[in-house]
Amino acid sequence: MRSNQIIEMKTKYESLNNKRTFELDNEIFKYLSRKLADKSIGDKRLDEKIPTLMDSLLDDFQFIIFNDYCSINN
Repeated sequence: MRSNQIIEMKTKYESLNNKRTFELDNEIFKYLSRKLADKSIGDKRLDEKIPTLMDSLLDDFQFIIFNDYCSINN
């Protein structure tokens, strides 16, 4: 459900700004990559989940950013 909301908000952003969200998505991903690079929880099973955590955080960041943007422009 939230993925659909993110897609809708990105579509609104793109239509209002006449540009794609790819660059912003890429910047968010690079930021998270830098923050999580070489991080270790100390448990191999949990460390293997860091890519999944990053995907979840990327969704969270996108939701927050585009939700705020869409709220401002309503």
